Order: sequence, then structure tokens, then C-alpha cells
Amino acid sequence: MPLDQEDELLHDQDAKEMSFFDHVDDLRKHLFRAVVAILVGTIAAFIQKSFIFDTLIFGPKRTDFWTYRMLCELSHKIYHDDTMCLSD
Repeated sequence: MPLDQEDELLHDQDAKEMSFFDHVDDLRKHLFRAVVAILVGTIAAFIQKSFIFDTLIFGPKRTDFWTYRMLCELSHKIYHDDTMCLSD
């Protein structure tokens, strides 16, 4: 017998059959945890909405954005001038 199937046989022997309502109960638990996680994430995002909008969403409109600074540093290393730097 292949080694990758030995664990499956051991698991199948130890596992018990679940009834339909056991499956429904398990699904209910997973759905409840998912809803709680979504609510916690939503509350955290609402509390930090200024950071999310100002830094993450509208960040690229400012010239001090991380990507623009890295492009400017790359320009200084490659061309030794401000070729790829953005100005106001």
C-alpha cells in the first residue's frame, strides 16, 4: 500500500459517521464564526476609516507615496538625476 494512503485508512477507521443534523450544526458553527469575523473586520475598518482612505486608497495621489519615493531613489541610482521623480 502506498505511504500516502496509510493516513487515510487510519483516519477512516477512527472517524465516526456524522448524521445530517451534525453536518448542519457544523455548518452553523462555521457560518457563525465567519459572520463574527466579518463584523469584527468591519468595525475595525470603520474605526480606522481615515487611515484606510487617506493612506491606502488616496495615498497614490500624493508625491510622498512609497512607490514614488522608491522610483525616485531608483532614478538616482540608475540615471544619477531626477528622471523618474515626480514633482508637485
